[in-house]
Amino acid sequence: MVEPVEVVLLGRGSAKGGYAARVDLSTGKRMKVTMHRLIFMRYQPEGTVEPPDVDHKNNHKLDNRLDNLRPATRHQNSGNRGPNKNSKSGYKGVDSQTINNANNAA
Repeated sequence: MVEPVEVVLLGRGSAKGGYAARVDLSTGKRMKVTMHRLIFMRYQPEGTVEPPDVDHKNNHKLDNRLDNLRPATRHQNSGNRGPNKNSKSGYKGVDSQTINNANNAA
């Protein structure tokens, strides 16, 4: 069996968003495949249905160790992101109206 580290070394380059990726030519088309999806599916039992997303547990896009990857729905994966870059509060789900209401109430 191939070790995960060897699989990671096969890929070079990056996909949009800072994920490690490689070009797959096996289908006859040039296609970028993210390494975390490739590694996750390589080590699943035969017949496993490919999940919509493969999530990094620790949110590090380049940490493709098998124990850091888990299957996820799009909804689960989107809940794993941090606050928006333009967030005034620094927290997810808190908008400027909530902040203004709290300041006016004080």
